[in-house]
Amino acid sequence: SSHEQNIACLRKSNNTMPPKAEKAAKVSDKEASKIILDYMTTQNRPYNSLMVFENLHGSVAKTQTGKVMEDLAEKGKLIRKEFGKQKVYWPPQEEPEESGPTSGQMETDIKNMEAKCLQLREVTSQLSAELKKLTSQPSNEDGASLIEKLTAENEELTKKIENIETNAEDITPELKKKVEAEYNSIKSMWTKRKRSAREVLSTIQEHSDKKLKDLKEDIGIEDDDDVGAKFEDETQRMKKGEV
Repeated sequence: SSHEQNIACLRKSNNTMPPKAEKAAKVSDKEASKIILDYMTTQNRPYNSLMVFENLHGSVAKTQTGKVMEDLAEKGKLIRKEFGKQKVYWPPQEEPEESGPTSGQMETDIKNMEAKCLQLREVTSQLSAELKKLTSQPSNEDGASLIEKLTAENEELTKKIENIETNAEDITPELKKKVEAEYNSIKSMWTKRKRSAREVLSTIQEHSDKKLKDLKEDIGIEDDDDVGAKFEDETQRMKKGEV
């Protein structure tokens, strides 16, 4: 019935993951066939060969498990159902004499539904991983907005380059030498004034009982270190027209 099928799916989904399989012992195919058939008959539910291998904790080798289960299915001792690339097995369902005429079919239908539940859970897991991957990527709207922004920035930079190339003057050795001299002069002046300011502050501090930081706050001044100013950084800002 529909109620029995739902219970079967729920019971299957609540199972915990099987423990990690131990190293498989070497057994003959005949012994492996008995071990697997006894396990499947006792559990009386659908399994694929990997699940049986893991649940037997190494009693039968992984490759041997798949081979033996195929052989049992060929002999009719296990029912085999294929869902795409997935093969699921369960023991034949015998109809008791006192059971109604459709009870055997109902058992088979339940096993079929349990097998489908197993397959659907695997498909759901794959689709969930794919969905997570897709949702982590920018949406079409975000991608279009980003392209528009980058295109505008590219056009602006292209115009600046063209403007520079159009208005650029040839730099002669004399002009380069003059600019370097002015730069070095300004840098030297900056360094001297910075040193002088520190010497004045140091002299004032010697005649007070305050720390340098407190003294500068009282006087109301800030030096280069306080504002993080460096001559090289300021030079770059001047070149960009920020100063």
